[in-house]
Amino acid sequence: MESEKPFVRLAEIYDELMEEEFYRRMVGYLERVFERYSIRPGRALDLACGTGRFSIYLAKKGWAVTGLDISGQMLSVARRRTKDAGLNIKFIRGDMVNLKADEGYDLATCFYDSINYILDETKLSKFFKRVKKALSPAGYFVFDINTLRGLRDYWDTNLRRRIFLSGESLWMTRWDEDTNINTLKVTASFKGKNCSFKRLTEVHRERGYPNETVADLLEKAGFRSVDVFECFSFAPDDGAAGKVAVIAK
Repeated sequence: MESEKPFVRLAEIYDELMEEEFYRRMVGYLERVFERYSIRPGRALDLACGTGRFSIYLAKKGWAVTGLDISGQMLSVARRRTKDAGLNIKFIRGDMVNLKADEGYDLATCFYDSINYILDETKLSKFFKRVKKALSPAGYFVFDINTLRGLRDYWDTNLRRRIFLSGESLWMTRWDEDTNINTLKVTASFKGKNCSFKRLTEVHRERGYPNETVADLLEKAGFRSVDVFECFSFAPDDGAAGKVAVIAK
């Protein structure tokens, strides 16, 4: 069965499919970001929080965390994991583009290239403005985003096979030069609960934006400083990066 809405049926195996290496590297990178920018625990808003992995990480570091995601299925996993960890995290279902959050957050985060799912530049601008409004005057916005080159040249139009703990998956990507959108079709076959065999298909679409456009929209949204680095480093992107990290204040 195919779902046109991403992260619905995929929620059951999301953590198995997503690269563990990315999570580990981003956690290590965040530690360095917090130290470099002197960011101390306070109130955090984890946007597109998914199954709550980064929300839980932040809560364990002393942050008071609110997680937001559009997928009820993903949030169900996040709530279960949070309960198992003995933590208190507030999870809200909602579309981050229409963010209506309380003001005064010290940190907003958005990972796993979730911002690429915003396919319209006007909506991206609106999203940045709403994040800025939700932050305290000294608050930071930290996120990763696939670059235009990453989606065009590295994802490209391709077919990849991935093996994971309970099954296997096919990742089919198709680049559209006219829209700067790469369409990803994920088909997974796996053993579910009670060893039942399952098969699912989801379609995901990500748009690439030039780094200059992202920085410009953030500045227009009211962020005073915007740093764009090759992901997991503090080196400026020389144009070759497939993914960048952005730290805005």
